[in-house]
Amino acid sequence: MEFKAKAQFQRVSPQKARLVLDLIKGKRVEDALTTLQFTKKRIAPVIFQLVRSAVENANYLSGEKASTWMLTGCSSSRPSPMTVPA
Repeated sequence: MEFKAKAQFQRVSPQKARLVLDLIKGKRVEDALTTLQFTKKRIAPVIFQLVRSAVENANYLSGEKASTWMLTGCSSSRPSPMTVPA
């Protein structure tokens, strides 16, 4: 089963977020959270909260302990700027 969490409209480029996401992709949840705690990028605390939120969603919805699960998909993209007609 797949559980998701989103962090939208963060003021960081997708490339910089992808650097941190690539560090934790494919790791176990506990290892990923430990890695994020010691990463010195500005986006790391946001991703830490995001992973914790996904774990809490998984615990709530499935009833299983999520500490043994692995992170499979991580993506970063920025929404296109909205244009207002004059």
